[in-house]
Amino acid sequence: MQGLEKILEDIDDYQNEMEESGIPLQTGWVKNIIRKHMNDGWIPVERELPPNAKHKGTLCPRCQLDTKYGVTEGWYNPDLESWFVLIWFMTERYLDSEIDFERGAHPKIVRCENEVNEKHRIVLAWRPLSEPYRPEAGLRTDWRNRMLDTFLGGHHD
Repeated sequence: MQGLEKILEDIDDYQNEMEESGIPLQTGWVKNIIRKHMNDGWIPVERELPPNAKHKGTLCPRCQLDTKYGVTEGWYNPDLESWFVLIWFMTERYLDSEIDFERGAHPKIVRCENEVNEKHRIVLAWRPLSEPYRPEAGLRTDWRNRMLDTFLGGHHD
């Protein structure tokens, strides 16, 4: 992504140089083409499927999905040639502060077969989930020691 941004900067610099020399240069069309490829890590499903998608008997990692209804999470199953989409995030109920978890207000997963997706364009693109937060090594050790103190009453190594 940074490479494309650098190319845009170079085009702007070149355009400015040319205009200072009195030569008008139309670069808008070039910039538009480059901006189409600057998609913040999103990979269109018609271009590429997640890792392991061609290997039957394996699971693809969970990923972020851009659907025609909004952004959510899900995964691709190569055995079933289907996307599995978490739809709870795409409903007003997700924003409702009074969700009753005790009565079964759980996320719902919907299977979207490739044929259905090709026809209705439900899952548009995917990207890997970001890495989870990892505390500094010292913080992790302190947490471990506090937990051990809590459960073992201070009697540990």
